[in-house]
Amino acid sequence: MIFNSLTFLVFLSIAFGLYWFVCNRNACSQNALLVTAGYVFYGWLDWRFCGLLALSTASAYLCGRMMGKAKDVAGTGKAWMWLGVAFNFGVLGFFKYYNFFVESVSAACAGLGISLDVPTLKLVLPIGISFYSFMAISYMVDVYRGTIGTARNPLAFIAAHSFFPQLLAGPIGRMPQLLPQFEARRHFEYALAVDGCRQMLWGFFKKIVIADGCATLTDRIFLGVDSYPGSILFLGAFVYAVQIYADFSGYSDIAIGCGKLFGIKLMRNFAFPYFATNIADFWRRWHISLTTWFRDYVYIPLGGNRCSKAKQVRNVLIVFLLSGLWHGANWTFVIWGLVHACLFMPLIFFRKRQEDKRDSWPRTLLGWSFTMLAVMLAWVFFRADSFGHAISYLAHMFSASLFVVPHQFLSMLPWILVCLVFEWFQRHREHAFQIAAWPMMVRWPLYIVTATICLAYQQRSGEFIYFQF
Repeated sequence: MIFNSLTFLVFLSIAFGLYWFVCNRNACSQNALLVTAGYVFYGWLDWRFCGLLALSTASAYLCGRMMGKAKDVAGTGKAWMWLGVAFNFGVLGFFKYYNFFVESVSAACAGLGISLDVPTLKLVLPIGISFYSFMAISYMVDVYRGTIGTARNPLAFIAAHSFFPQLLAGPIGRMPQLLPQFEARRHFEYALAVDGCRQMLWGFFKKIVIADGCATLTDRIFLGVDSYPGSILFLGAFVYAVQIYADFSGYSDIAIGCGKLFGIKLMRNFAFPYFATNIADFWRRWHISLTTWFRDYVYIPLGGNRCSKAKQVRNVLIVFLLSGLWHGANWTFVIWGLVHACLFMPLIFFRKRQEDKRDSWPRTLLGWSFTMLAVMLAWVFFRADSFGHAISYLAHMFSASLFVVPHQFLSMLPWILVCLVFEWFQRHREHAFQIAAWPMMVRWPLYIVTATICLAYQQRSGEFIYFQF
């Protein structure tokens, strides 16, 4: 079951009705409904995945309880924490990286003249496993650190971990924020629910109209590298940058808006990243739940920026390489992470000098232009099938034909322009459709037009990109 389907809208309507009109007496009944809804929603894709979700939840809850009972936190408590972390990383690593590891080691050995015959397995990657595994891991680390107390209500914990809006592609939830909401009875808030509907509508627009429209173009361009001039390939890289943003932020808007319908506030995941003026600013705005996860559980424990320049470089490299690998078992993702790490390096050595400068509009414009160009070119590695494919794409793009005026694939540009301009004017809001203060005579026509456009383009809609991660 995916958000951009009629099945989901029917499911959401039933769950919403039961939640507020049948199961609204106490938190227990509300959580029971959400657990049922979460497993129906997840099992709709493949019921076999439900067992992995249940194991991840059980391991986190039980290890958390054992840490809470441990008298020696630094000894026994730490052992339980590492046991739970190792289990979740182990399951994630097996399903996501086993074949990648085997093939990479075999290829390396073959290069050295060593024959290594290790069989690969026909594994199906469970959708959402990277998201709920990281959520479980962060909970156990938080319990060990004392950031949150041990969860004592198993039903509330299960409901929070399997909350269906964020289950497949985030945002990656944190129990210190979520668990208190699930432990208390939720009361219907009209303003919150309406704001959630607005945010979902804008998410549907970005996914169905922008992202899926761009997908058709990028698929053709990336498959036909040798057939197009450099200007078309440049346009393809730009359109893919828009596609992945509209697709993933669209999902996040729908997920967060859906959570508001049930009285649950999820973490913000995007803050208009394509208006960033440097690479650090971009990563403060892009996939915020993952960025802050790596910051809190990898970067800061390694020393963060409170150490020597050499160690800061090491920390940044580790974080971005892990971030790339988190996205998928392919060297293209690792290279994509390495590119962003290299883009980040000047900020380490010249941060103080840059902070001392005033942000004049020419400097801001220059910083934005460079950042967006760098991010766009890095996305080529993210989208390419292989490292060779990415290099070939960039080589053909940066040729004399780069300056040929493109006469193809321009049909999506008006929609892209509408999206970017609208978000520019709303960039100081939590989300672009936060327009409650607008006059009703403006708001309602905008709702109707946006919904009509989404319905008109619904037939071409496909799965979300981040389902594969």
